[in-house]
Amino acid sequence: MASPGAETDRERFKVVITDFTFPDFSRYADELKNLPVDLVVPSDETLEAFMREARDADALIHEHLFLTAPIIETFERCRIISHHGKGVDNIAVDRATQRGIIIANVLDASVHEVSEHVFALVLAVRRKIHDYDAAVRTGRWHVAVGEPVRRLHGSTLGLVGFGNLARHVALMARAFGMNVVAYARHPTDALAQQYGVTFASLKDVMKTSDVISVHLPLTPETHGIVSRDMLSRMKPDAVIINISRGGLIDETALVETLRASRIAGAGLDVLVEEPPSVDHPVLSLPNVVITPHCAWYSEEGRDDVERRTAREVARVLAGGRPVSWVNPESEQTFVARFENAPGN
Repeated sequence: MASPGAETDRERFKVVITDFTFPDFSRYADELKNLPVDLVVPSDETLEAFMREARDADALIHEHLFLTAPIIETFERCRIISHHGKGVDNIAVDRATQRGIIIANVLDASVHEVSEHVFALVLAVRRKIHDYDAAVRTGRWHVAVGEPVRRLHGSTLGLVGFGNLARHVALMARAFGMNVVAYARHPTDALAQQYGVTFASLKDVMKTSDVISVHLPLTPETHGIVSRDMLSRMKPDAVIINISRGGLIDETALVETLRASRIAGAGLDVLVEEPPSVDHPVLSLPNVVITPHCAWYSEEGRDDVERRTAREVARVLAGGRPVSWVNPESEQTFVARFENAPGN
């Protein structure tokens, strides 16, 4: 393995934070303290400031910034981009792979928080919590404000995707007394038995479910998978929840469907445009509950994700390999650049 100082004319590594939600980097610093690391935050939030710092960075800690192929092309020394979370659709992974840059993530980031948030949205939409709250605040104290309200017990939850997070949601749904059907790319009898689910086609999941929750990564193949046609198959009193990525749902079709009350409602933690413009049509819909891409967040979840993100950087800079390696096919080029470099 390459030594920590390989292919560098300086004694310390430069780790750049691309962008951040919380301006407290103590957890990152704590996980990197045993290496000669300078943790750098760009002077402002502009792309220009980031690129000035990132050009000669040895590693990046990444959150929301879109790292396109042209941006990645400017990185002269970068060994690893460690993503604060699971989804890496905002990184040009193919280009990073070609350049031998490791992409790491936190594969099961905040699984408990996100599962809880799914049901927070389900309950808010199905139980008409916001309708009741708004009515009470304006002097209306009457149960009929939310009519009709449907019980969860005995209803059917449909999961679009069946990865680790969806499996946690399935277990929670069983505790609510719900039946669970799921669309999965690789269904097995063992999974069905373990999680108490019935696997079905996407069309059948959309058609038979009372609550639909979307759990897929955003890729070219899954973009818009919940299409206008799929939305048209939903029951008129069904609701849809999305805590994954906005691009999985045809947003224009969803707005039209909700506006026409062809389904009962939606709970959204993600949108195509984040944050949305003030005139985004979804913001005016009374049958939608929206949260600001916060399903992952709790203080415990934040601590876990930030520390694990930084640990991946520490592993690679120390000459090791990441635990959650998104693009292991980058290894050959990585070795050529950093481990077989002249002088190593």
